[in-house]
Amino acid sequence: MNVKIPQELVEEIERLIKKKKLGYRSRAEFVIEACRERILRIREAP
Repeated sequence: MNVKIPQELVEEIERLIKKKKLGYRSRAEFVIEACRERILRIREAP
């Protein structure tokens, strides 16, 4: 699957990845985790 992400958001993701303490090694890893978190929130919503 290919997804177009706005450049501003890509740059923010890159900044977060560079903070090694967060544990992300790649943009793909970050996006997968973000999707998982969003799905969990949707499932838990009333």
